[in-house]
Amino acid sequence: MRIIVVLAALVITGVFGQICEEKCEATCEQKCAKKCQGKVKPSKCGGKCKFSIECKHECWCNQGMCEPMTEVGEPCRKNDECKGLSKCVPLGNGICEETCRVDNDCLQYKNGKNKYCTVGGTAGTQKGKCEMKHEKGYRCARSPECKGKMYCRNGQCQLAEEVVICSLNCHGQDPRKPDNIRPGHIVNVTYSCTFIRRAEMGHLNLTATVKLDRTKNLGKVEGLSPQYFSGFVTKKARKGEFTASLDAVMKTCVSNKDSCAANRKCILNAGQ
Repeated sequence: MRIIVVLAALVITGVFGQICEEKCEATCEQKCAKKCQGKVKPSKCGGKCKFSIECKHECWCNQGMCEPMTEVGEPCRKNDECKGLSKCVPLGNGICEETCRVDNDCLQYKNGKNKYCTVGGTAGTQKGKCEMKHEKGYRCARSPECKGKMYCRNGQCQLAEEVVICSLNCHGQDPRKPDNIRPGHIVNVTYSCTFIRRAEMGHLNLTATVKLDRTKNLGKVEGLSPQYFSGFVTKKARKGEFTASLDAVMKTCVSNKDSCAANRKCILNAGQ
């Protein structure tokens, strides 16, 4: 029993590590080096090594020495020497290229937020390349291929459809001559607005405000697109020019603009 305990202690304290190293030397398999990795401190660039896994981050093993890894776009011979998920294409005498399996893999590369993976949702079956996202009108297969907040519709990168359409009319109290007003007359101001906000998956929720003469709040619009808003107010005409203005603003647009808006104005002349 005592002999068994001593043997077990020897295995735990170093013999097993020695056996693992001997197997590594005999088979030269990198997976064996991974098993031994926990017992050996990784070498800095310039240190000795047998496998790239024995070198520190952004270093690789080249003929027994840890060397700095190669940047994307630079010449290479092996996949091991390319940084991150980039690969040497073709092997032997190639260039380190940005490879990926899903779109998020591209985030590790330069300008990664503006790139997408060419294989898209086929992760695990094949490798793709990271390419720059497309401009408006460019051909696409998926929305992640389009820049900014654009989406892919009918095979093209498009901005979300966001429209504010308004009308504003001013009428005097004589229906036969609505433009004929005098000081002191009551003018009917009628207005109507349509708000549309639609993206890849259909109509979206929206929020909008409508103001008269830049100061008076006529109301707030909320809900699923499309939304409609209409009504009327009365104003007393003064001598000279009579004006009324309407401002309708839809906030937090899906497109690259901060807001979508429509502005209308009506002008009548109040005579003597």
